[in-house]
Amino acid sequence: MDFTQIRNKLIAAAQADLPEHLKRLDWSREQLNAFQQNRLRQLLTWTKSKTSWYRQHLNHIDPATFTLNQLSSLPTLTKSQVMQSWDELIAVPGLTREMAENHLEQLRKGEIDNPYFNDQYLFIATGGSSGTRGLFIWDLDFLKETACINYRFLIHDERKANYHESKKLATIEAPTFLHGSQHLFTINVTDDIVVKALNVIDSLEKNIQVLQDFKPTYLVGFASYIASIANAQLQGKLSIQPRWVSTNSELLDDEMRSIIYQAWGVKPCNSWGSVEIGSVAMENRLHEGMIIGEDGVILELVNDNLAPVTSVTSATKILATCLFNYSMPLIRYVIEDVLDISHYAQDFPAYRMIKSVLGRTTDWFQYANCRIPPIAFRDILSLSKEVREYQIIQTHDGAVLKLICIGKPNFIEIEKKTIENLQQAGVKNPKVIIEIVTSFPKNPETGKVKRFVPLK
Repeated sequence: MDFTQIRNKLIAAAQADLPEHLKRLDWSREQLNAFQQNRLRQLLTWTKSKTSWYRQHLNHIDPATFTLNQLSSLPTLTKSQVMQSWDELIAVPGLTREMAENHLEQLRKGEIDNPYFNDQYLFIATGGSSGTRGLFIWDLDFLKETACINYRFLIHDERKANYHESKKLATIEAPTFLHGSQHLFTINVTDDIVVKALNVIDSLEKNIQVLQDFKPTYLVGFASYIASIANAQLQGKLSIQPRWVSTNSELLDDEMRSIIYQAWGVKPCNSWGSVEIGSVAMENRLHEGMIIGEDGVILELVNDNLAPVTSVTSATKILATCLFNYSMPLIRYVIEDVLDISHYAQDFPAYRMIKSVLGRTTDWFQYANCRIPPIAFRDILSLSKEVREYQIIQTHDGAVLKLICIGKPNFIEIEKKTIENLQQAGVKNPKVIIEIVTSFPKNPETGKVKRFVPLK
């Protein structure tokens, strides 16, 4: 199949599954727990039979009798472990990390134009907020489930409001198919939604004109970029009136919320997720917090020793078990974010909420007349398999890319692509310097590395 045929198949599957997802929003907590346990047993059975890593590490458990209360007895999994044991962790017969890396490299060089490997699998490379490269698999079922979880609260709210007018969804996403956002947020989960995808690397002026012509009813994109669009509306450079605004990928702070509300009179619905586990939580019209899609993921608060804790004040990480990724099963996967998940949603009492995301930051660089999203740098670095970690330091006319490498990356390509991204976003005559280092300084209090260091 070609790319269009694969996309049409995926969209049809999402539209067929959405009614079931909407029904789940009416569940009781008991129904949700029963569903989680059943899905967890299926996942454990699958992973033991299909992956050598889990076959070894889950040898002591019986999936048929396993309960949610026993989850803490299972081993955890870090991004470093995933990368070290990639071939043993995946459940796709015959697929290797080398094949995945080669597919990404061919796609990046333009030697192939279909991002789907064997018409079924996407390989998503990311440095995320941690700066450590990871490579993960999204199959069509993963995308279908994630899209339904991401958009079902929108559909629920619109139907509750009895809104039947035309629906236009504008998404501001990453510049290439090498990033997951273009594949996920452009899925129209109902057949009456028209989708327009915009490039976050394009100049703000260009995207403003596209939005002016399209006049979206729904607006989705990186938090900082949506705030910039809202500011353009306040300055009279744009005149649109979206009914629903959703932000992703970055921290949505109070100032951004205020600007968006001033521009359009709607409160933005923030979302939270990750490449590893998909869209996890989304605000609805009540804006009490981000409602966790707990029919798709199990989250555990843990401390530095990865031991379960009950209070957010004692937590330093979370563990996530994705219940619907059968190509690359991730059970009790370590995520560095700290979440306050102590409340239940008012409209959907079976589901807990994320009241706040503690400790997640994503920095944009401000130059003379433009702001640059982190993906302008991450886009190429996360795809370079020789780059293990990075730190980006802004300069007056560009940036210094400090890299920890295994082997020798294509420095010319990294420099060229980064300069192109900066130029496309509006930086005039950017200069990019690449430095190879062996370590980065860590914050003495948090132990974390600041990946993006803007000018003071």
